[in-house]
Amino acid sequence: MQITYGRYTECFKQKVQLDYWGECVDLFEQKKYFDCFKIFTKYISNQSGDNINLTESDNSLKFDFIQGSKKVNVIISDKKVSAEAVIAECEKLSIPFMRRLLELNYTLYYSRFTLKENYIAIKFDSSISDCFPGKLYYALKELSIKADKQDDLLLGEFSVLKPVDSLIIPFDDKIKKLKLNFLRKWINETLDKISGLNENNYDGGISYLLLSLLYRVDYLLTPEGSIVDEMEKISMEYFTKDDKKHVEKNSNMKDKFAKILTKTDDELLKSFYKTNTTFSILNPVFLQPVADVIVNNLKNIGWYVDNKHEDIALRILEYVAGFCFYNYGMQTPVHRLLQVVYPVILPEFFKEAGDSEILFDEERNKLNIPAIKSKIELIVSAGVGQFPELKYNTDNLKFDSRINFLISFYNELKTLKLN
Repeated sequence: MQITYGRYTECFKQKVQLDYWGECVDLFEQKKYFDCFKIFTKYISNQSGDNINLTESDNSLKFDFIQGSKKVNVIISDKKVSAEAVIAECEKLSIPFMRRLLELNYTLYYSRFTLKENYIAIKFDSSISDCFPGKLYYALKELSIKADKQDDLLLGEFSVLKPVDSLIIPFDDKIKKLKLNFLRKWINETLDKISGLNENNYDGGISYLLLSLLYRVDYLLTPEGSIVDEMEKISMEYFTKDDKKHVEKNSNMKDKFAKILTKTDDELLKSFYKTNTTFSILNPVFLQPVADVIVNNLKNIGWYVDNKHEDIALRILEYVAGFCFYNYGMQTPVHRLLQVVYPVILPEFFKEAGDSEILFDEERNKLNIPAIKSKIELIVSAGVGQFPELKYNTDNLKFDSRINFLISFYNELKTLKLN
């Protein structure tokens, strides 16, 4: 059983891809448009190279690429650039879903939802002379991410819509069952823990419990469709600056997680599948925002440790990594180092997922020091080619408890030199 963790990120391109981008821009300025956009397809190709197909003739250039469950078709003539993804088939026109498409259009900058015969599609077009590489990149990113997200949501909400070709890759039944079981287990455990806490005295701790749960589910179980939509609403409502107090926001988060539990197994299993991806939903950041998250949250741990709530302190430490994975497209060494956190906190999950390298032995309540140091050293050695000053001093790590280890781990991580 092989499980991959986290969302696809292409925020920090390899040098060869950056060279493609420079060449692409130069060719556009020379008005060699077909040559420019051929190079553009190399820039957006993912590491496996199986996300994009290119065909060309004397008068046009065509390519298609995959974003999640959708295929986007791009046609470039000597005068125009057009892109389109088909979302769903509509058996008959309906005011509710047409209103929804109009509302969605107000949120878009480059593309638009349209009706094409009996199909809903999302489209972008531009004159070729105005479609410089930066514009095309962000237009295709917006179009493809919206197409991938909205097909599940629109089909789930409006019965008059029918699915069209979907490019999802089914998981093995064993993997789907594992994801489903841990989804229910983690939500139930968190809600049970919260039920034993005073919601006014522990409002901050309850927020950490719920948000770390959200990030854990997103990173380790990587659901799609309706579950992702529910979790996005949870995150957005919590971090929206308004007059609501933490107690009220916590209550709303609890209700939404409880709502997920009311879904049948069959409904939840529909959200677990693999996809191929071209564009990341995350924006790139350097180390400083990650360091800020570390500093701002580690200072909240002491009170919970002093008052014998080590379990909440551990969830705060989990929150730091989860928040960064959920919100940031990080540089490769930072991303890979943060992957140490979850196996230390959740060894049961990784053991059931078939991970042979156990970083924390629950029965002996002991960290696997050689495995942790080896993992960190491998990450650093793989990163020094791109970051010559990269060092991580494992001698500064404390291994007497998980809490002390993770605090020392984060404090060392935030001092990395990534020049």
